[in-house]
Amino acid sequence: MRNTTMNRMKRSVAGVLVGLLLATTSAQASVSSEEHAAVASLLRDRGQHAVSTSLPHRQQSEDAEISRLLGQPLTSESAVRLALLNHRGVRAALVSLGVPRGQLTQDSLPPNPEVEVSVRVPHGSEQPLQAEIGVDYEVSALILLPLRRSAAQSALFSARQRVASEILDIAYRARLAFYEAAARLEQLTLRRQALKVAEAAYAVRQELSRVGNVVVLDLEQERVAMESARLGVAEAALVAQEARERLCAALGLVGTQTAWSIAPQALIAPKEPDVQDAEQRVIEASLEMAELRSQAMAAEQRARLYRTSGVLPHLGVGFHGEHDGASWELGGHLSLSLPLFNQGQGRVALARAESSSLRERVLVVEAALRARVRTVQARLALHLSRARILREGLLPARERALKEMQLQYNGMQVSVFQLLESQRQLFDAQAVYLDALRESQAARAALDVLLAGHSVDLGSGSAGFRSSVSSSGGAAH
Repeated sequence: MRNTTMNRMKRSVAGVLVGLLLATTSAQASVSSEEHAAVASLLRDRGQHAVSTSLPHRQQSEDAEISRLLGQPLTSESAVRLALLNHRGVRAALVSLGVPRGQLTQDSLPPNPEVEVSVRVPHGSEQPLQAEIGVDYEVSALILLPLRRSAAQSALFSARQRVASEILDIAYRARLAFYEAAARLEQLTLRRQALKVAEAAYAVRQELSRVGNVVVLDLEQERVAMESARLGVAEAALVAQEARERLCAALGLVGTQTAWSIAPQALIAPKEPDVQDAEQRVIEASLEMAELRSQAMAAEQRARLYRTSGVLPHLGVGFHGEHDGASWELGGHLSLSLPLFNQGQGRVALARAESSSLRERVLVVEAALRARVRTVQARLALHLSRARILREGLLPARERALKEMQLQYNGMQVSVFQLLESQRQLFDAQAVYLDALRESQAARAALDVLLAGHSVDLGSGSAGFRSSVSSSGGAAH
């Protein structure tokens, strides 16, 4: 009878251990693809299908796609796709999900049983070898397992939203850098054309001065204009090079990958967005607010975990057996600690305070997002209006003035210097128009990324407008 009871207990303990072991085998598998899919799903839910399908996945296919994109002139769409495939920040963000996922895996594992075996050698040679075995299991940790897992799951959800926001930020920065590089390169071309006009005007003054038809003051003023144009080319070249390097950094390009070109006419005016209830849509899509809510939920679940573990006695069960050389003696035991004094009150209060603070921050972020949406919409309307005035008003007027000046020059009614000045004014107006297009695209990109759920930092947003207006002084005369 005693042997039968012992065998039953052995089978019961073995069954429990095997069941727990099988329940944890899934935690050993790789989860990178699962987290990749979870982030892609978050982006698709916010209308970012192009972004979700451009996330890095298989290295061989990625390399082929990167080479293909670099082998043709860049557009804004191809630049964003290239950044998502090539920028190491995207990979770093996705890999970082292994930290909360690992914590979730750890918090989902049941506690290990503790086994103790002892052997005693009697003093007398007639007495047989004696042995004892004991198995202890922490039941209270097993009871708290669902609460620990829930808190870790909320932390993982929060991390996924943070990673999705980081990926949207990389795409947004790539888009901004592309439009800036396109504008600066085209402005450099205009400055070089303006330099040629200034050099031509100076050459004419020199020839007239040689035959004595120009006073020294006029010649020196023309030289000042030429040197100023040459300085403008040098400054524009530096700005264009800096913009090019910023785009390389935004796309994660190094070495031979930096030999890219931009497609002609890549910088165009964006379409006016038809956005109804933009503020509400931004609030509903906000990944930052969703992350804060997930963090608050995790804090609340930790508070429940601490409260439950504080009032739950530390409970352990086990069995032990002793062999005296002839037979086994089996028994069981129960151990518990009484939570009379330390019930985790401090940890519960800390978690609750953290949750309340995060809930309040959600409201702060909501108010800030609403203000950002209104700011971006106003900024977009302003720059679209500037671009429209330049495109439909000032530029055509400058072109007509240049044509009329050419006709009058052909009729010997105006001097060559007046004709060249009209050409310079057209170049200045075109440079201002390029800046207006860049600002318009930047504002549209900010609105799009807000609608996608990323809380973009808008900055001051007015420096570019002031500088572009001040640089167009010649175009306004």
